[in-house]
Amino acid sequence: ICMVIHSAQNGMQNGQRTELIFFQSGNNAIQGLAIFMFSFGSQLNCYEVFGEMHKPTARRLTLGSAVGVILAFILFLFAGVFGYLDFGERVIGSSLNLYNPIKEPLMGVAYAGLMIKLCVGYGLMIIPVRDAIYHVCSVNVM
Repeated sequence: ICMVIHSAQNGMQNGQRTELIFFQSGNNAIQGLAIFMFSFGSQLNCYEVFGEMHKPTARRLTLGSAVGVILAFILFLFAGVFGYLDFGERVIGSSLNLYNPIKEPLMGVAYAGLMIKLCVGYGLMIIPVRDAIYHVCSVNVM
């Protein structure tokens, strides 16, 4: 959301960029596919979520997963599009590297939120991995 606001405030100060590339072919076109595939690796928590659902059914799990993945896709899409519109060809890898969180308080708040999200997300993702290792090693910790 902060990237969209920053792009709206700063992205078109000099008019529309002429160097924007809207479509590519070859390896450049699918370079970001691996990032999107990794970012939607939510299957690790599937059994945990199913076990904690109120009245768990396959239909409700599928619906909940679809809503979560669609929301994540929309946020990633907005971040990518508005980051690219903001910085153009200077974006190499991640557009987050081009923001200055010290000079721009809005992006400082975004960076702090990102750090909190990463710390919480790591804990949520490591629990199912730990449980899988226990299962493979036939260790019962309960």
